[in-house]
Amino acid sequence: MALRWTDSIDIAIELYEAHPDVDPQYIRFTDYFRSHSNGMD
Repeated sequence: MALRWTDSIDIAIELYEAHPDVDPQYIRFTDYFRSHSNGMD
């Protein structure tokens, strides 16, 4: 399933399932992006 920015609930669910030990209330998007953008164009 391809996600779009308008699918915010689905994005949140997938992030929570992939990282259940991280409280989404306290993670910054920039920190998440920086840790998951290794070599992405």
